Amino acid sequence: MLFQTQLVPFTVRLISLIVCATNHALGATVSLGAHNHALSYEVGFPSSDRATNDNSRKIVLTMKTTLLLGCLLVFSQQIEAQTQKKVAVILYNLSDRQLTFTTDQARATVFTDPNSVRAYYLESSWNQLDISGDVFGIYTVSIASSVCGANGASEAATLAAAAGYIQSNYFATIYLFPESACNYFAASFGSIIYVNSDILDMHNTGHELGHSLHLMHANSLICHDANGVQVPFSNNCTTNLYGDTAGGIMGAGINQLNNYNRGTLGLLTPYNTQTVTASGDYILTPIEYQAGVSSLRIPTVQGGYYYFEFRQPSGVFDNYQPGDFRTQGISIRKGNDYIGSETFAIYSMSGFAANLIWPVGQTFTDPTYGISVTTTSISPEGATVHVAFDPAACVLQTPSMSITPSNQSAQAKSTLTYTVTVTNRNLAACPAQTYIVVPKLPSRWSQAPGSYTLTLGYGASDTRAVAVTSPGNAKPGSYTVSEKANLSQKIYSQRNAVYSVIP
Repeated sequence: MLFQTQLVPFTVRLISLIVCATNHALGATVSLGAHNHALSYEVGFPSSDRATNDNSRKIVLTMKTTLLLGCLLVFSQQIEAQTQKKVAVILYNLSDRQLTFTTDQARATVFTDPNSVRAYYLESSWNQLDISGDVFGIYTVSIASSVCGANGASEAATLAAAAGYIQSNYFATIYLFPESACNYFAASFGSIIYVNSDILDMHNTGHELGHSLHLMHANSLICHDANGVQVPFSNNCTTNLYGDTAGGIMGAGINQLNNYNRGTLGLLTPYNTQTVTASGDYILTPIEYQAGVSSLRIPTVQGGYYYFEFRQPSGVFDNYQPGDFRTQGISIRKGNDYIGSETFAIYSMSGFAANLIWPVGQTFTDPTYGISVTTTSISPEGATVHVAFDPAACVLQTPSMSITPSNQSAQAKSTLTYTVTVTNRNLAACPAQTYIVVPKLPSRWSQAPGSYTLTLGYGASDTRAVAVTSPGNAKPGSYTVSEKANLSQKIYSQRNAVYSVIP
């Protein structure tokens, strides 16, 4: 794995600010700046589904102000770094089958064409992730096409070594060979990628490189009600592998990476992601902009979210024609925190092309978590959504709790300080809850404060110190100090620590 850092000169950053402000004034998209990472398997195919709908410009002024502030925020960062990933491409024929493309064509597809793999990741990362590298071959190995061509990779690597290939110099190595008996079109295993195809395809190669960067599949969910009728969402859903045709190269699209995958790569700043836990109206800027909130998300269970995204025409890979369905509303995906997990697009069933876009006036509802989201307006500058939480969905959960340090020692009559943390683990639909924290101590021991009350909203934590004092006649030994956070008689958490009395 090879990292190179390049600092962007102040002059370039000043020009970027001017471009950002100009694009903001013209209603165009903005492109500026951050990061990277690797693993697994398979492939999807691009889609060209389109549809039309009306735009709304009700919130243009607010959005333009937001975007300009975002531009200023980006400019205020003192240093912007570009991460480079160096990739080797090794081409080889099988003993009875030859590649149908040349070395120059492979180089163009991966590195040099305006729609190359390199160009894709540069555009999707606001020029922060650069894929550079070298092409070796074409060689011929002794493996026949009746055997999986990947079996010839080590032989091809040996031939490439004579031309200067050293595996450790590269973040990833891509082996391209003719279609053979492998059970995949392409597959990645960490830093090693195999492309088993007679067709030189940017999507195939870029998808597998995405796995090496720790990106996973962009799927969709197919859900049915109790009568077997397809609905946007229910408790009866199956996964459509690569079914997200609007979510970028990790699904079946060739448009820019979705907001979840940008977050996984470390490209989103805290300013770009807004976690919604209260009802209200929210602005979602186009994912093509680096400035603004381009990743709006609502928590479900701990560590799980619904992600909301809005797209507009920009660059090469999101150069949508007027009325393209992907620009006519928001898209919704289920996913975990930015840890490189699978994502699942939710079908709107709007009759809108691929049914992956939620146009103005349509509402997504998940009754289990009491979440409702309605697209209320869209414009070239962004979309507004109304979020509502239903308190009736609230099911109270035991709080999370910790006490540190877990073990301390002192002489009798000494006071030791422990830190107690309580976290609300209820759903976002639940109102704030009041917890009573009480100690359980050995006889004649004392604590200050003796007990206390705290009120916490969704996901909120309270951390405070408690001072525990042993009596003067405490005998040497280990004693248990317990803290219990009560939400009700049956909903509580308790954690223990040790106070060791020494002679």
